[in-house]
Amino acid sequence: MDLGEAADQPHDDTPPLEDLPLEQLMALLHAATRAVTNRLATPDALREVLPLTYSPSTGGSSSPAKDWGAMLSPDPDAMDTQDNTTAGPAADTADGAVVADGAVVADGAVVADGAVATGVTAADGVTAADGAVTDGAATGVDDFTLPALQQVLENVARSVTAAQMSLAGHAVEVYENPSERQRLLGLPTGKTAFRDATDYLKVALRIDTSEARRRLRWAATLRPTQALTGEILPPRLPMLSEAVQEGAVDRAAVDVITQALDTARQMARRVSADPHLSTTLLEDGEQRLVSQALSVDPGTLRKVSNHWLKWFEATVDPDGAEPNDADLPQIQGMIRKGKRNGLHHWLLAVNDTQNEYLETIAGAATNPRATLHGSTEGREDNEKLGDNAGRGGVEGQLMAEVLSADEAEPTPVPALDPRSRNQQQLDG
Repeated sequence: MDLGEAADQPHDDTPPLEDLPLEQLMALLHAATRAVTNRLATPDALREVLPLTYSPSTGGSSSPAKDWGAMLSPDPDAMDTQDNTTAGPAADTADGAVVADGAVVADGAVVADGAVATGVTAADGVTAADGAVTDGAATGVDDFTLPALQQVLENVARSVTAAQMSLAGHAVEVYENPSERQRLLGLPTGKTAFRDATDYLKVALRIDTSEARRRLRWAATLRPTQALTGEILPPRLPMLSEAVQEGAVDRAAVDVITQALDTARQMARRVSADPHLSTTLLEDGEQRLVSQALSVDPGTLRKVSNHWLKWFEATVDPDGAEPNDADLPQIQGMIRKGKRNGLHHWLLAVNDTQNEYLETIAGAATNPRATLHGSTEGREDNEKLGDNAGRGGVEGQLMAEVLSADEAEPTPVPALDPRSRNQQQLDG
């Protein structure tokens, strides 16, 4: 029996976990997480972890071993021909990658029907089907390796994040209902000390405002809702919701997917795209992005989402937006971004004409063939003040004195410019 089955199949004298009261489940979760935290904090925490075993090659002497540090899965079809107690790359995998249903997977990740199996080979075998995600949580006891431990703990943390999201959604519903708010939160039915539900979560849970808003945003998108008639409505993003509930998607990846789909939805409304076409494209985009999130990191997923957004825009609005010069003056200008590391940061938003002026000035300042002109007074002032202000001060740094062969006195000659290109453009 593997670790996942052991958690779902308690002893005969105890009821299944699904039948336990919520209070008892929370007590078990708290005790288990504290025990795991204390165990991993000890210096000898890895004494129970088994070493990895793998063959020195994956297809002959000319094929080097795959990098197991990437924690990529073997081919599930090749698992039947291998020893189930061996954790390592599959021997007969083409290029180390198996891709199904058009999903794009990087180097060895296995995708089948929207499911990703990541981690080590399970002793009893791992079956990923119908959108289920197996990230090492079903790792066999004989395969309790460090990559398996990392994957299991990561999935537990993601599942806890999903539970926090669900509970935040329930808390908002209670807060916005005066009678339930008094009964379950102990707050008055009228005016409270909190501005809104976000402020309540921030104070009650001691979390940042952005984190409270994130949980509420997730709850509004990924939780089933109840209509006024009592009908249970599915989540707005059902495929992403399923992956989040399974603990298969990182929170940063969830933000990337939701933001990309929201941007696409706004884009479709702006151009008055065909509702049926836009709905089909959004559903397809959700499936593609969730499949990618199961196999790549959030940074790579962000690049994939940007590429998908460009494709979506080209599909729903092939002619592009009509040029509107009246909107440009409203968004152009200088924006001060604050002071960091002793320097003031500014953001410029300029039109084509203003950009030509800036490029001309910057090009002249960085031209290596330009002749430097400066006054002696400026260089003397720079030496006295110890400052780089003024053109003479800058050009004073560009002079060096060398001893010529014919003269006994030093002769000033131009030296190499010590300034970077960005400094030259600013000085220009």
